[in-house]
Amino acid sequence: MSPPARWSPDVPLAQLSSWRIGGPARFLAQPEEEDQLCEDLDAAAQLHLPVLALGGGSNLLFPDAGYDGLVLRLPARLPARYREESDRAAPHPRLMLAAGTSLNASAHRLASLGLRGLEWAEGIPGTVGGAIVNNAGAFGSAIADTLVSVRVVRADGSAEHWEAARLALRYRDSALKGHNPTEVFIVAAEFRLTRDDPAKLLQVMRHIRTRREERLPKQPSCGCVFRNPPDVPAGRLIEQLGLAGLRIGGARVSTHHANFIVNDGSARAQDVLELITRVRAEVAARSGHDLALEIQLVGARDPAPGASG
Repeated sequence: MSPPARWSPDVPLAQLSSWRIGGPARFLAQPEEEDQLCEDLDAAAQLHLPVLALGGGSNLLFPDAGYDGLVLRLPARLPARYREESDRAAPHPRLMLAAGTSLNASAHRLASLGLRGLEWAEGIPGTVGGAIVNNAGAFGSAIADTLVSVRVVRADGSAEHWEAARLALRYRDSALKGHNPTEVFIVAAEFRLTRDDPAKLLQVMRHIRTRREERLPKQPSCGCVFRNPPDVPAGRLIEQLGLAGLRIGGARVSTHHANFIVNDGSARAQDVLELITRVRAEVAARSGHDLALEIQLVGARDPAPGASG
């Protein structure tokens, strides 16, 4: 069997990652809806290709050698039966969002409609599906707070409805995170929101945007690299130990937010991995904290597999 004509070969993963790091994917598929997703999964199975689900590429470190399989971007459109529906009179409407839609854009759209629950996502890159897999969150809120259920498609093409509890959402983690090849693909998610004043919600989002612009580095990064230990933010701990600015190759611990590793323009995945290892070793030796990764490594082992999370 030949690869489907709509698959793109040898696509640089650096173009699909907010870190701007990574070699070529053997193939890239971008299904627009669930039926196409199932066709792509069937073709990958016949071609004996591993499949990696990709949202916005904002929490992944791709390898320098690339990915010898199919990278599959989540559908950004919903079949008719999953289009947004809500009772205008209900105080807590439930809405379906496509997994491949922008989390930030969805938060803005909902706030403008007077629906509260995702405004904390202002400025967070990535997709709704990726946010669920990572249980993304900020400012004391997380995706788990409003998620009701998801529709998933398994690698064999079968579809299922999962209640949120089945995802085992916990701090920056879920039952779906870290699987390579991907075994379960989220195609749509249902959220339970609360009605509020649109002007108030948009003002909250403007305030969050200002805080993010003040706190976060401008260089390409993948967000927070490490999960926060229970007693201290990881960035503060790294900064207190004088590790901000530490550099290996083109990768550097940000001096703006020390839980970010930024790409100064020439970083390789190997630079990032070595810098992660160095930071973890210094933090463990000097503070006793084992920093667990918040990001997902593709095609590489965790440099400190014993770290707790």
